[in-house]
Amino acid sequence: MAATSVGLSAPPASDAAKILDVKVSAAWDHAYAGEPLPVTFELFRPTTDPRPVRLHNLTSSDPDLHLDVDLLQQGVEIRPGESYRFTVPMRVLHPNWPSRK
Repeated sequence: MAATSVGLSAPPASDAAKILDVKVSAAWDHAYAGEPLPVTFELFRPTTDPRPVRLHNLTSSDPDLHLDVDLLQQGVEIRPGESYRFTVPMRVLHPNWPSRK
């Protein structure tokens, strides 16, 4: 899995500012279905808005991808200019994900 960077933003509006910058990374080349794999998330709060954000939950919209967030601390506050990094186990439930159709 290659490292990816995703920008989360507010609903579409004229020049809406980013809420968080999200970097997702993993250090494995292959895995077996159902095997727990560590995935690291690094969240950064841009300084463009003085308000903090709170991390309440982390989910996957893909039903074949399970993130084990049972021990993830809820309600973490991330202030402008701060970052928060955590690693959670991820399980892919079926072989050949994501190319499976």
